[in-house]
Amino acid sequence: MAPLNQEIGQDFAAALEAPALKPPDNVIPNFENPPNQNIYGYVALILCTALTSIFVLLRAYARVFYLKKVHLADFIGLLAFGMYIGFVYEVFTILETSGFFVHQWDMKVKNLVAFNELYFSGYMFYCATVLTIKTAIILEWVFIFVPQYTRNAFFWISYTLLGFNLLFYIAMMIFPNVVCHPHDKVWNPLLPGYCTANTSISSTLVSAVNFAVDIILIILPQRVIWSLQMSLKKKMGISLIFLIGILACVSAGFKLAASIPYNTSRDTSYTFAALALWSLAEITCGILIFCMPSIPKTIGDLRISGLASSLRSWAGSSMEKLKRSRSGSVTQVSWRGIKSRASKSSMQQDRAYRQMDKNIPPLPTEKSEPKTSGAESVVSERQVTSNSNEATIVRTTQFTADEAYGLDVSSDEYSRQHPWVVGQGEEQK
Repeated sequence: MAPLNQEIGQDFAAALEAPALKPPDNVIPNFENPPNQNIYGYVALILCTALTSIFVLLRAYARVFYLKKVHLADFIGLLAFGMYIGFVYEVFTILETSGFFVHQWDMKVKNLVAFNELYFSGYMFYCATVLTIKTAIILEWVFIFVPQYTRNAFFWISYTLLGFNLLFYIAMMIFPNVVCHPHDKVWNPLLPGYCTANTSISSTLVSAVNFAVDIILIILPQRVIWSLQMSLKKKMGISLIFLIGILACVSAGFKLAASIPYNTSRDTSYTFAALALWSLAEITCGILIFCMPSIPKTIGDLRISGLASSLRSWAGSSMEKLKRSRSGSVTQVSWRGIKSRASKSSMQQDRAYRQMDKNIPPLPTEKSEPKTSGAESVVSERQVTSNSNEATIVRTTQFTADEAYGLDVSSDEYSRQHPWVVGQGEEQK
């Protein structure tokens, strides 16, 4: 937690009103309206919360209304989204009360104590979010890439990673809660008591482990994807769906870099902002990774392309009506001319069709055809075509062809291992 600028023997009430950190020379603390960069915090919180909410809703639609099947990973992912909202709330509260990129000498000691408590709560929500979302991702990928009752390398690597993820994050959540006595001394160093370890180092350790696990999660499904029996184009498309984890790796790397100055600098209220923003980006990417395999099927079912086409057609017709209303009487005259020409053309075509109808001979029926053998029928047909000068319809033939293609696998197993694919029959609905 952030260190305090408390001097020995200083009155406690006066200490609460003093600057939380000794300011540099020739710098006057600004408690009323300190310089900040809160705009970055507001933009990041709004964009990330909106994006994750949309993806979670699309996945919920796909699982509940489209596939009509849910499994354990869906419930854990929903729990992770709840923890994510808790983290967003804590960061937003810090943004409203203390601000982002605010120097610690521009804060009073009593405000810094409140800041430390919010940071501690946000850290707990962050660890809970990473714990649940990575558990959901691993279970989801085992569900997709490992056939039932199969115990291959992918299965054992995934569950080993899952066990490590659970044990590590549970330990990181327990550790800050047991090192200080009394417990409130974790965020309030002014209280009497003691702490057996420095809790600030846990943020760097968590960042380093997250970065390593994210790299493993990127590599893990790629070998399976590129060994599938499908075209190169489809392999690249599926691979890109799972390569969104690169964004999580980038965010984890920047978070690791931001955690180092947070632990080494005394101006932690300022260095905290970068750490919070990259933590937000990292867990946002985690939720997107979990939801992404279900998004293509959801979008295909919603027929967004058809909706866009309808909107374009509606907009075009509206613009055409607007042009007609503005053109006045001149346009009306021209339209009358066009209508008259069109009516003349249609009359001529009608007469032509009536003329053709008179020359078309009737189709032969069973009553008019003698019942002969196959050879005699062929001869009579040739005589008719050679001796008659008029065109006649001799025979009509109808062909019916049925095709069946695709892998002979059960639809349930195929859908389970290909959640991103829209069925051929479903596309035609």
